[in-house]
Amino acid sequence: MTLLQPQAVRENKEVRSAFLAQVAQLVTVIVRAKAKAEDVVADHDGDEREKQKLAESIKRSDQLKERTQGLLSSIDELRRRAAGLKGGAGFCGFLKGFVHVSRNQTILSEMKEEITRALKLFEIRGSISVESILDEVARVTKGIQHEMREALRQLQEAGSILHASAGYRSVDELKSGFMEGTREKLFAELDGWWAGRFPEGKPKRFYFLSGRAGLGKSTISHQICVLFSAAEQLSLKLGASFFFVRSGGDLEDARLFFPTLARQLALSQPTLRPHIISAAREYLKYGDQQQMQHAFEGLLCKALVAAPASDQPPTLLVIDGIDECKDTGRTLVPELLLSLPRLVREIPWLYIFAASRPEFHVLSVLAHPDSADIVHYRSLDDTLEDWAGDVERYLVGTVPKMPSYAGFLREHPDALNRLISRAAGVFIFARISVNFLDSYPDYLEEQFELLFSDGGAGL
Repeated sequence: MTLLQPQAVRENKEVRSAFLAQVAQLVTVIVRAKAKAEDVVADHDGDEREKQKLAESIKRSDQLKERTQGLLSSIDELRRRAAGLKGGAGFCGFLKGFVHVSRNQTILSEMKEEITRALKLFEIRGSISVESILDEVARVTKGIQHEMREALRQLQEAGSILHASAGYRSVDELKSGFMEGTREKLFAELDGWWAGRFPEGKPKRFYFLSGRAGLGKSTISHQICVLFSAAEQLSLKLGASFFFVRSGGDLEDARLFFPTLARQLALSQPTLRPHIISAAREYLKYGDQQQMQHAFEGLLCKALVAAPASDQPPTLLVIDGIDECKDTGRTLVPELLLSLPRLVREIPWLYIFAASRPEFHVLSVLAHPDSADIVHYRSLDDTLEDWAGDVERYLVGTVPKMPSYAGFLREHPDALNRLISRAAGVFIFARISVNFLDSYPDYLEEQFELLFSDGGAGL
C-alpha cells in the first residue's frame, strides 16, 4: 500500500493541475463575457444616458441571470466539496494529505467534472452563447430606444400643429369646481351612456347637454374630463377636450377647433399618433391656418378613418360652450356641428359629449330630427324641478363650514334657506355667492342682504 502512494500522489497532482486549468479557463470565459458586455455598451450609438440603460438591461437579462445563478450554484458546490479535502499547512498537513491521497484524488476529480459542467453551462447552453445573449440584449434595447426616439419625434411634430390651449386643464376654477354628491341623477344616466346602454334599446354615442347660463354645464363637462383622464378601470378614455370661452381669443376661434382636437389626440393616443402625423404632414404643406373644412377633412377626419378600428380603444371627445364660439356670420358653428355627428357615424370607437346654451344655431343642428338617430339631447332646464336639490346640497355643504358664518347661521337659520331660494337652482349664482361670502367675512348680515337683493351684490 505504501509503495503505491507515490504513484497516487503523482496522479493526484495531475488531477489537481487539470482542475486548476479548468478554473483558469472559467475565469477566462467570465472575463471575456465581461469584456464583451463592455464592448456592446461602448459600441452603442446612443448618448451616455442610453448606454447606461443598455448596461442596466444587460444586468436584468433573464438568460444571463439564469446562467449566473447556475454558475454561483456550481461554485457553492465546489466549496462544499473542497471542505472534504484532507490536508493543511505545515508538515502535519502534508502527512494528513499524504495519508488521505486517494480520497483527495476522488474529490478533485469530482470537482474537475463539476467545474467542466459549469463552464459549458455558462458559456454555451442550448447552442446559445453568452456573446449571442449580449448581442440580442443590445439589439432589443437598440430597437426600444429607436421606437422611443421615433415616438418623441412624432410628439414634437404633433406639438407643432397650430392649436388653442382649450383643454380641460386650462379651464378657470369657477367652471371646474365640481362638488361630489351633486348631479347624481345626471351622472347615473351618463354611466349608462358611456357603457353603451343609454338610451335604453338604442344607445347613441353622441350626448348633447344644453341649458341656460349658470346651470353648471361647464362644471359637468370638466368633471367628465377628470373622470375619463384618470380612471384606469374605465374602458372609455378621454382623447381630447375643447372648452370655448367667449371673448377668449384663440378659445373662441372655430378655425382652431379641429387642429386642437387632432393635436390632443396625437399626444394622448399612441395608436392614433402615426396616422395624425401622416395627415398633418400633408395638411401643413398648404399652411397652418386653413379654412375649417380643410382642417376637418384633411387633418382630423382623414387620420381617424385611417386608424384601424381594431387597434383603437373607445375614445371620448368633450366639447363645452359651443355657444361661446365666435361666429359673426352664424355659419361656422353649424358647419362645425354638422361635422361632429358625421365623425361618430364614420368612427365606430368614437364618443362625443357636447354642452351649450340652447341657442337656435346650435339646436338647429344637434336637436334636429335629422340628428336624432345619433345624438341624445338632454336639456338641463327640464330637470330643474326634479334635480333642484343639487344646488341646495352644494350650499348646505359649503356655507355652514366657513368659520366666519357658522355662528351667524345658528343665530339666523333662515338666512341659508333664503339663499337657496334666491339661487333658484342656478349653480353659477350659488358658486359666486359662496366666493363672495368667503372673500368678505366681515359684516355678515349686510353681505347676506346684498345677496338677497335684486342686484345680488352685482351677481
